[in-house]
Amino acid sequence: MEITRINDYNEIYLNTEISNLIGTSMFNPTYGKIQNVAQSIYAKTQGRFYVCRISDLLVGIIGFSKIDNDKLVIRHLAVLSTYQRQKIASKILDYVIESEAIETIEAETDDDAVSFYKGYGFNVKKLPYDEAKGQRYQCVYSVKNR
Repeated sequence: MEITRINDYNEIYLNTEISNLIGTSMFNPTYGKIQNVAQSIYAKTQGRFYVCRISDLLVGIIGFSKIDNDKLVIRHLAVLSTYQRQKIASKILDYVIESEAIETIEAETDDDAVSFYKGYGFNVKKLPYDEAKGQRYQCVYSVKNR
């Protein structure tokens, strides 16, 4: 397993393999939305984007904003469906925690992914129901408590 940082935000939407996988973590993804996300989040200094490959096959991605050098806000986290439940996302998060030297991680998620965050050790709080997005959850992880 190899985890690497993507430094050129253009690769996020120009590389079909990456754009298809990030699309699985978005509501109604389109090429334009993926391009907009790459330019508005990952082109900025605080934006970070990593990919995980096994034998040259892209199996996972994580994208986040780094706030005040000690907090990450996860914007996108996805693993190929055939590789889910194999601890890929956990290994990606472990790598990011070590690489970025942070204290706190935050994420907002839905019913499909909340069990992952609970299983990793995030403190999960149910948010008010959103008619457009459905049930959402605020997830917070303290690296100090590892």
